[in-house]
Amino acid sequence: PGDTPLRKWLRAHLPQRELYIGTASNDPDNIRKVELDYIVMAKARRYAHFDCVTSIDAFNDCIKREGSLFGLKQCRSLLNDMKKCLADRTNHPDMIAKCRKEFLKEKDHFQRTGESIAENREQRTNAYWIKK
Repeated sequence: PGDTPLRKWLRAHLPQRELYIGTASNDPDNIRKVELDYIVMAKARRYAHFDCVTSIDAFNDCIKREGSLFGLKQCRSLLNDMKKCLADRTNHPDMIAKCRKEFLKEKDHFQRTGESIAENREQRTNAYWIKK
């Protein structure tokens, strides 16, 4: 049979099937952009909150003391310090590498066993939310 317009369009617009062979393997560096941008950075933000706990607590105390509306004006310097600390810790290359390694470990565990580490609430709580 000849090439129909639909086949021509599909061949022109869809990637070749051979590109997808082996992409689901346990390649240690097999990470998609969405996983890096969203999941790994979310982990980095969670860890940054532990590192910046003093500036976060200082800002929270200032807001409680001054009130929410006027407190934003009075506590502007503490807010800027908190934002700077969180941004510096989140975007630090070592933090991103640590979170990327942790995510790849979780992803490999899921691919081998079929169970997510995040499904276990107790493990998730112990991993992220206990203060150091």
